[in-house]
Amino acid sequence: MGFGNEHVAGTLRLTASSTFAQQYVLPLVPDFLELYPGINLDLRLSDMELDLIQGSFDLALRDSVLPDSNLKARKLADDKRLLCASPEYLAKWGTPKHPGDLCSHQLIAFKSQATINLIGPDGEQGKFNPRAPGNRLIIDDGLSHKIATMAGAGIAMHALWSVHRELAEGTLVQVLGDFRMDAEPALWLVYPKSNVLTAKVRVFIDFLLERIGNRPPWLEGEAVTPSEAD
Repeated sequence: MGFGNEHVAGTLRLTASSTFAQQYVLPLVPDFLELYPGINLDLRLSDMELDLIQGSFDLALRDSVLPDSNLKARKLADDKRLLCASPEYLAKWGTPKHPGDLCSHQLIAFKSQATINLIGPDGEQGKFNPRAPGNRLIIDDGLSHKIATMAGAGIAMHALWSVHRELAEGTLVQVLGDFRMDAEPALWLVYPKSNVLTAKVRVFIDFLLERIGNRPPWLEGEAVTPSEAD
């Protein structure tokens, strides 16, 4: 790739999940700034989604493609969503065997999370409803969401990119692993369709695809082919 082009210049405004950016993007920022001395980065990081067009952002990193005809997207990497709990929580409350069992458990909800449809290996269906009456904890920050789960506050739905290390270490345990979401999400680099894809945006997209998309650490080396969505 044409990294290191000193003629590419300007300020690139990016909005992204603060949790994902802290874990995967910010460690790469020094390398990018060194490769492109003419580019400045203006990063607006929040786990609550900021409006791409009204905020005049060049690019957004999101975990789904919004049904907005004014946006285009480039897939960064595949992802999965998993229901997780701490070993201590499961020892105290037991392990659910079917989504219907969740009604007797403590659930942790992410603020923007809607009911998620789950499909079992034989086609049986269930739901993860983080707004169930028994839920006592709603959180609007991804890292805090994970910390609360690890502390034993309940069962929560997490992105694999966020919890793959904790699952490998055993500090979190997947529950209802035979059930999958009816539509698995992915990580997307989103930009306004009306915008000309400038050099500064193109090189940043290529950089993230090279450093993250080609070998997503949460997929343990599985090949991921970047694709585009109009």
